[in-house]
This record gives sequence, structure tokens and C-alpha cells, in this order.
Amino acid sequence: EPMDVALNCVRDLPGSAMLAALKEAVPALRPEVQGLVLYALAARGDHAAAPVAATLLGSPTETVRTAAAAALGYIGSAENCDALAAAAADGGLLGQAAAKALSRMPGSGINERLLDTLRGDAPTVSKTAILDALVAREATLCVPVLLGLVKTTTDGDLQRAQWKALRGLAAPADL
Repeated sequence: EPMDVALNCVRDLPGSAMLAALKEAVPALRPEVQGLVLYALAARGDHAAAPVAATLLGSPTETVRTAAAAALGYIGSAENCDALAAAAADGGLLGQAAAKALSRMPGSGINERLLDTLRGDAPTVSKTAILDALVAREATLCVPVLLGLVKTTTDGDLQRAQWKALRGLAAPADL
């Protein structure tokens, strides 16, 4: 099957030239093919492919946005955290894929970036997704920040989510 061969090439062929060509070609593909390419890129595990997935996170097609969020969970970096937090706020399959991506995204600086977003003016639903991701990531480094935020937060839903995160992350000595 030609499609299988092409997707195997996306997954297996090394080189930045192939990724550059994909970055140019993927936006012109049919949405169902874009989704398949995103899954192949995620399987490839090459962080250099993250810009392709990040671009498609803005697709008008929900299945493509969902595949892009899922792919970023494997190949994304700290610079994708804000977009994924916003996508997590959308709910539905996209929101679930984005929340899962935030929870498992590899690399350094992810937890710190999530904390920066948590301190900012993101919507409560995005901050709740970030808190859930920090718990899933076992990001105990955020406990002092959460202790400070929970004291100043006036949004009841957000404060409950902060306490829930603290229950999952804080040790008795932290309190």
C-alpha cells in the first residue's frame, strides 16, 4: 500500500531535509493524511518535527488538532506548553489529548514553563489542566509556588484545583 510505505518513510528516514520537506508539504495534505503523518512523526520521536505538529495544532479540523496535540506529547518542548494548555481548555477529545500531552511531554524546562503559565493570567480551565499535568509529572518542585498561589487565589474552582494538586504533590513537611 503506497500510504503505508510513505508513513513508514516519515517514521524511519533520518535527516533534516526530510523534515523540512514535510513542514512544507503537510499543510496541503488532506486532513486525514495530516493526522496519519502526525502519528508517524510522534512515532519517530524526533523533537525537530515539533514545529510541524505545532503548526497543525491550529488546523480548522478537530481531528488534526487532536493528532497534533497527541504528537506534541512525544516530540514537543517547553515552547509548546502554552498552546497545549489553551487546547486543554477546549475540552472534548482535543482537550483530553492536550492534557495528556502536557502530562507526558519529555524534555527539560516543561515543569518550569507550566509553572510560569500557572502564575500568569490563563483561564481557570487551562490552569486546572496544568495543575493536573504537574501532578501527573510528579513535579514536586512546584509545591512552594502552589502554597503561595493557594493563599492569594480568589477563584474558588481554581483554589480547589490547587489544593487537589497539593494533596498529590506535597509531603507533610511541606505544609
